[in-house]
Amino acid sequence: MAERAVRINVNELLFQILSDTTLQVQILDLNTESQLYEQGINSEGDQIGEYSMMTKAYWKPLAASEGRDGRTDHITLKDTGEFYASFRFVNDSDGFTITANTLKEDGNDLAVIYGSTILGLSSESMAEIRPELRERLVELSRKAITG
Repeated sequence: MAERAVRINVNELLFQILSDTTLQVQILDLNTESQLYEQGINSEGDQIGEYSMMTKAYWKPLAASEGRDGRTDHITLKDTGEFYASFRFVNDSDGFTITANTLKEDGNDLAVIYGSTILGLSSESMAEIRPELRERLVELSRKAITG
């Protein structure tokens, strides 16, 4: 058993764990729905910003009437939903990366305007997913040791 324990490659186990598409969706939802939409924060936990008075008074109510995002308390980056729909989970041998198409149709790049930190999990989101990862890692490690 000791030999099996020594041979455990934690990165390989994490790669296996993070290959679960349900877990990937959960992680992407933490980035889009929890951080960006609900809190208006980036991966560093900083506020993205506030909408202008014109946006709050005219554009957001118009968007809401058209069935798009009408939230006005903070910038959500979900006006049409295209940005959120472009989020992808990339499983790497040493962790994961979240990618998205930050280039809008009008030529503006959200990563330039709001910073590349709009992609990725905040420490709060990482703390939320960590118990799930730990539980799965312990389970796979036990299986590897016991055979």
